[in-house]
Amino acid sequence: MSSLSLITSGVAWFAAAAVLAFLFSFHKALSGWIAGIGGAVGSLCTAGAGFTALTSAVTVSGVMPFTGHMLQITPLNAIWLITLGLCGLFVSLFNIDWHRHPQVKANGLLINLLMAAAVCAVVASNLGTMVVMAEIMALCAVFLTGGSKEGKLWFALGRLGTLLLAIACWLVWQRYGTLDLGLLDQR
Repeated sequence: MSSLSLITSGVAWFAAAAVLAFLFSFHKALSGWIAGIGGAVGSLCTAGAGFTALTSAVTVSGVMPFTGHMLQITPLNAIWLITLGLCGLFVSLFNIDWHRHPQVKANGLLINLLMAAAVCAVVASNLGTMVVMAEIMALCAVFLTGGSKEGKLWFALGRLGTLLLAIACWLVWQRYGTLDLGLLDQR
């Protein structure tokens, strides 16, 4: 399989696992299994895409089906894909057992949405898309912390960072007329 098809499959697995884990959240153990297995398969696809891109040493561009999300996979972001895939694999496997504890809330939706957004942020070929995916990651992370005092502080600091990224996108757009990373690289 190509790195592009592996990325698409990985994000699809994360999305399907997120939706199914949410639908079955009334049964925590089942929701945990769905989230964990789907997340593990998505993580393996992500790591496989990174390994394929790193060993082939070529840049691959394409469009993610259903979303129109422009992708660019390079050997540099392949390292990040491998890292996300391996970490996501262990988090997903741990998440299966985590849902057996009585005080834990079902979090399969948030974990898998965070992973899908992280993968999409890494392979985004547009600066604006990358900022939106980073914001989705931040929102998922805040809800995963359970609304703690530290989580609220982190959320506020994250919004400041998002504001600065939005200003940076506006400045780049004003200067170059595009947010496409491929076109910016050529200039």
